[in-house]
Amino acid sequence: MLCCSEADGGRLEEMSSPDGLPIVLPTAERVYALLDGCDGEAVIGEVPPRDGKATLKKLAACAVMAGVSTAAQFRVVVSAVKATLSEDFNSHGVNATTMGATPVTCAHGRARVDAGINCGLGCLGSGTRANASIGRAVKFATYLIGGATLGGTESTTIGTAAKFGSCFGENEEVLAGTSWTPYSAESSVTVFPATSFMHVVDFDRTDPALLANDLASALVFGCWGGRFPAMSSVLVVVSPEHFELLRKKYSSRSALQKTLFHLANRKCAFSACYDVASAVVVKRVTLLKLLDVFNIITFIVGTWLGVLCWLGTFVGVALIPKFETKDSVHLVVAGGAAGKFSQVIAGFGAGFKGMSAYRLSVPKTEKVFKDLKAAYPPGGGVGGGGSLATKEKKAPGDLVDPREGDLCSGSAAAADLGGGQKKKPLTKLGLLDISKGGSRDFLDGVAALAKNCEVARFRKPTFGRRAPAALIDAIVEAGVSHVVLGLAD
Repeated sequence: MLCCSEADGGRLEEMSSPDGLPIVLPTAERVYALLDGCDGEAVIGEVPPRDGKATLKKLAACAVMAGVSTAAQFRVVVSAVKATLSEDFNSHGVNATTMGATPVTCAHGRARVDAGINCGLGCLGSGTRANASIGRAVKFATYLIGGATLGGTESTTIGTAAKFGSCFGENEEVLAGTSWTPYSAESSVTVFPATSFMHVVDFDRTDPALLANDLASALVFGCWGGRFPAMSSVLVVVSPEHFELLRKKYSSRSALQKTLFHLANRKCAFSACYDVASAVVVKRVTLLKLLDVFNIITFIVGTWLGVLCWLGTFVGVALIPKFETKDSVHLVVAGGAAGKFSQVIAGFGAGFKGMSAYRLSVPKTEKVFKDLKAAYPPGGGVGGGGSLATKEKKAPGDLVDPREGDLCSGSAAAADLGGGQKKKPLTKLGLLDISKGGSRDFLDGVAALAKNCEVARFRKPTFGRRAPAALIDAIVEAGVSHVVLGLAD
């Protein structure tokens, strides 16, 4: 039941819809129906950016607000959120980036069926409540428990419709009777970081090798273009019709992965090498710029490097690969029975180990529990057994606010940072570079203006993750009174 009556209007405003759409009121009755007797105070992790504690009760409130209506759907939400909180997935970087990254949840095995997740016709689109509400609930956890806000900690330049939430399931029924196995052998969810979506249209191919070649072209240009090498991940959603053609030549997921990996490397060899020649070789030689032969030298050096990289792909050597490894290419079969369309979903992260954009986020798989009560048994905390009245002093119609009890509500943070606080005198200024060229240039300007105080410079190892504890300790030990963070693209 969507909250749209006059009586509910004030309460809707009070709860605040984080994505601008109507919400379902998280009444105690609805929240505890999703908890289904498990320990509501069990914590599955801390949600960035403000590290709000993700208790099952708060997650259930987020799920209700997003439209989740069954305990089976809630179990998928719990596992998906847990996956986003892993170090590998890096939820903070995914949410905060200007690039518009967002989690895309794919369900596997029994979890798809129990939750009623659409794996077929229009699975990545609208029309199925389970898909829409589960994807939305995962986002709500970041907003309501983690305290993320658009224009605050979320800096998306343009964004995509998937920012509302995205969830689908692998169409494992299509794989039955073939040599292909499902993406995951157990009831689970995989959360993929997504930055862009590209439709692959191929009506008339009858040769699976030619179709694979078309998919490889989409992998190159749909994943930030040919000039970005060593992408951390890409999700390829293969339609059933495309799958039927591809499996005639590629007997397993691994075989197609390997082929797409090598084809993509071959296709991006020249574009990647021209960029390397421009950024690494030519721009560092001042004399070449003075002689105005920059473009000519770039072409010569780039072509030479490109030929070497291109030839290497024929013997399985990727000098500058488009993707880090063949396992960076993730393949899932999903969609309706009719239609020769597939989709390429670019990940978030590129480059080699030691580079600032290396593995900003990689997909993460989590098991979906068949029974949350067994995984999180009733204890002394709220959410254990007993009637609703004994669990918490709330009437069935009272609301459960997922923002309660943490800094993520925003009120405590506002009080701490408000004007009532005494201003500290500027004695030593810390300048924190986020490992981007624009950040360094901006902070150089700040340093030039800070003539009357001591300046200490610091640098994050990567712009897409939080500053490591050792760096924060170094800033504290340096005795700076103020810190300027150079958030500059």
